[in-house]
Amino acid sequence: MIKIICVGKTTEFDEKIKYYNDRLNGIFQTKIQTINISEQNQSVKILSLLKSNEYIILLDERGEEINNMKLKDIICNFSHNLVFVIGGPFGVNEEVRKRANFIWKLSKLIFTYEMCRLFLMEQIYRSQEIFKNHPYHHG
Repeated sequence: MIKIICVGKTTEFDEKIKYYNDRLNGIFQTKIQTINISEQNQSVKILSLLKSNEYIILLDERGEEINNMKLKDIICNFSHNLVFVIGGPFGVNEEVRKRANFIWKLSKLIFTYEMCRLFLMEQIYRSQEIFKNHPYHHG
Protein backbone atom coordinates (compact mmCIF):
# COMPACT_ATOMS: atom_id res chain seq x y z
CA MET A 1 0.00 0.00 0.00
CA ILE A 2 1.35 3.41 -1.01
CA LYS A 3 0.44 6.23 1.35
CA ILE A 4 -0.05 9.79 0.14
CA ILE A 5 -0.03 12.55 2.74
CA CYS A 6 -1.18 15.85 1.34
CA VAL A 7 -2.33 19.23 2.50
CA GLY A 8 -5.53 20.35 0.89
CA LYS A 9 -9.25 20.34 0.61
CA THR A 10 -11.92 18.96 -1.68
CA THR A 11 -11.38 20.19 -5.23
CA GLU A 12 -12.66 19.77 -8.74
CA PHE A 13 -9.79 17.28 -9.30
CA ASP A 14 -11.08 14.76 -6.73
CA GLU A 15 -13.24 12.88 -9.25
CA LYS A 16 -10.27 12.31 -11.56
CA ILE A 17 -8.02 11.38 -8.60
CA LYS A 18 -10.63 8.77 -7.60
CA TYR A 19 -10.71 7.52 -11.20
CA TYR A 20 -6.97 6.74 -11.13
CA ASN A 21 -7.09 5.43 -7.56
CA ASP A 22 -9.90 3.00 -8.48
CA ARG A 23 -7.81 1.62 -11.35
CA LEU A 24 -4.82 0.80 -9.15
CA ASN A 25 -4.31 -2.74 -7.92
CA GLY A 26 -1.77 -4.90 -6.11
CA ILE A 27 1.41 -3.15 -5.05
CA PHE A 28 0.22 0.12 -6.52
CA GLN A 29 -2.85 0.64 -4.30
CA THR A 30 -2.92 3.95 -2.47
CA LYS A 31 -4.33 5.45 0.67
CA ILE A 32 -4.67 9.24 0.77
CA GLN A 33 -4.47 11.14 4.06
CA THR A 34 -5.42 14.79 3.73
CA ILE A 35 -4.35 17.44 6.21
CA ASN A 36 -6.72 20.36 6.46
CA ILE A 37 -5.35 23.44 4.72
CA SER A 38 -6.21 25.52 7.79
CA GLU A 39 -4.10 23.33 10.12
CA GLN A 40 -1.74 25.74 11.90
CA ASN A 41 1.45 23.72 11.63
CA GLN A 42 1.07 21.44 8.64
CA SER A 43 4.69 20.24 8.75
CA VAL A 44 4.40 19.07 12.36
CA LYS A 45 1.23 17.16 11.44
CA ILE A 46 2.97 15.59 8.43
CA LEU A 47 5.90 14.47 10.59
CA SER A 48 3.53 12.93 13.14
CA LEU A 49 2.05 10.72 10.40
CA LEU A 50 5.40 9.34 9.23
CA LYS A 51 6.89 6.10 10.57
CA SER A 52 10.61 5.49 10.92
CA ASN A 53 10.61 2.55 8.47
CA GLU A 54 8.85 4.43 5.65
CA TYR A 55 10.56 5.60 2.49
CA ILE A 56 9.47 9.21 2.08
CA ILE A 57 9.25 11.01 -1.26
CA LEU A 58 8.57 14.71 -0.91
CA LEU A 59 7.15 16.50 -3.93
CA ASP A 60 8.92 19.85 -3.97
CA GLU A 61 9.95 22.42 -6.56
CA ARG A 62 13.59 22.14 -5.38
CA GLY A 63 13.82 18.39 -5.93
CA GLU A 64 15.19 16.18 -8.67
CA GLU A 65 13.31 15.51 -11.90
CA ILE A 66 12.95 11.82 -12.76
CA ASN A 67 11.51 9.84 -15.65
CA ASN A 68 8.71 7.29 -15.58
CA MET A 69 11.01 4.27 -15.46
CA LYS A 70 12.80 5.56 -12.36
CA LEU A 71 9.46 6.29 -10.67
CA LYS A 72 8.23 2.78 -11.49
CA ASP A 73 11.43 1.31 -10.03
CA ILE A 74 11.08 3.36 -6.84
CA ILE A 75 7.46 2.27 -6.42
CA CYS A 76 8.32 -1.38 -7.03
CA ASN A 77 11.27 -1.29 -4.61
CA PHE A 78 9.56 0.56 -1.77
CA SER A 79 5.82 -0.01 -2.24
CA HIS A 80 5.44 -1.84 1.08
CA ASN A 81 6.48 1.29 3.00
CA LEU A 82 6.34 4.15 0.51
CA VAL A 83 4.91 7.56 1.38
CA PHE A 84 4.50 10.53 -0.94
CA VAL A 85 4.19 13.91 0.77
CA ILE A 86 2.66 16.99 -0.84
CA GLY A 87 2.80 20.16 1.24
CA GLY A 88 0.48 23.12 1.06
CA PRO A 89 0.86 26.36 -0.90
CA PHE A 90 4.02 27.31 1.03
CA GLY A 91 5.60 23.87 1.04
CA VAL A 92 6.96 22.17 4.15
CA ASN A 93 9.55 23.05 6.77
CA GLU A 94 13.18 21.96 6.82
CA GLU A 95 12.45 19.05 9.19
CA VAL A 96 10.16 17.43 6.64
CA ARG A 97 12.73 18.06 3.91
CA LYS A 98 15.42 16.38 6.01
CA ARG A 99 13.15 13.41 6.78
CA ALA A 100 12.53 12.79 3.08
CA ASN A 101 14.57 10.03 1.47
CA PHE A 102 14.03 11.56 -1.95
CA ILE A 103 12.81 14.97 -3.09
CA TRP A 104 10.99 14.86 -6.42
CA LYS A 105 10.38 17.84 -8.66
CA LEU A 106 7.42 17.15 -10.92
CA SER A 107 8.39 19.86 -13.38
CA LYS A 108 10.27 23.10 -13.81
CA LEU A 109 6.82 24.65 -13.72
CA ILE A 110 5.04 25.29 -10.42
CA PHE A 111 1.63 23.64 -9.90
CA THR A 112 -0.98 24.04 -7.19
CA TYR A 113 -0.97 21.36 -4.50
CA GLU A 114 -4.34 20.19 -5.82
CA MET A 115 -2.89 19.65 -9.30
CA CYS A 116 0.11 17.86 -7.80
CA ARG A 117 -2.22 15.32 -6.18
CA LEU A 118 -3.84 14.59 -9.55
CA PHE A 119 -0.51 14.42 -11.39
CA LEU A 120 0.90 12.11 -8.71
CA MET A 121 -2.06 9.72 -8.96
CA GLU A 122 -1.77 9.61 -12.74
CA GLN A 123 1.96 8.91 -12.48
CA ILE A 124 1.40 6.10 -9.97
CA TYR A 125 -1.19 4.64 -12.35
CA ARG A 126 1.24 5.06 -15.28
CA SER A 127 3.93 3.26 -13.25
CA GLN A 128 1.54 0.37 -12.67
CA GLU A 129 0.81 0.14 -16.38
CA ILE A 130 4.53 0.23 -17.23
CA PHE A 131 5.06 -2.57 -14.69
CA LYS A 132 2.34 -4.62 -16.42
CA ASN A 133 3.80 -3.84 -19.90
CA HIS A 134 0.51 -2.19 -20.82
CA PRO A 135 0.54 0.23 -23.81
CA TYR A 136 -1.05 3.06 -21.72
CA HIS A 137 2.42 4.53 -21.24
CA HIS A 138 2.74 5.11 -24.97
CA GLY A 139 -0.80 6.45 -25.48
